[in-house]
Order: sequence, then structure tokens, then C-alpha cells
Amino acid sequence: MKTAIATQNQSFSTTLQELIEYPTQGILSKVLLKDNNCQHSLFCLAAGTEIEEHTSTRNAVLNVVEGAGNLNLEGKI
Repeated sequence: MKTAIATQNQSFSTTLQELIEYPTQGILSKVLLKDNNCQHSLFCLAAGTEIEEHTSTRNAVLNVVEGAGNLNLEGKI
């Protein structure tokens, strides 16, 4: 299990740009906050990286901080 940067009882202040670390290949993920109800993660992808189609038991919100890409949701781009 990954350790979160913040917890319910411990906060922190930063900008997402300070946490971004681009890997030379693949995906680097950091758990920013995790509690019993949700998990907020930062994903840093190397140029040209694709995330395979998958499903999840949780709802998701995507915010693009830098760069560009294509999102395919239920077969729609």
C-alpha cells in the first residue's frame, strides 16, 4: 500500500507543479490524500505513454495539469 502525502488529520500545502516528476518511461503515481471515502492521486506519464483500458470500483475525476492527450470513455474519444 502506498503512503499518502496527506491524511485526514494531517494537511499540507504545495502546488501540483512542485510534485510533478516525469519518469523516463511509464507512469509514476503519488497518492496525495487517502481516507475511507476517497483517494486523490497524481499520475505523471512519460511522453507517449498509454494507459490500458480498465475499469474501477471508484469514481474518477481527471484534471490535466500539463501536456495533452486523448481520453477514451466508454468507446468515445
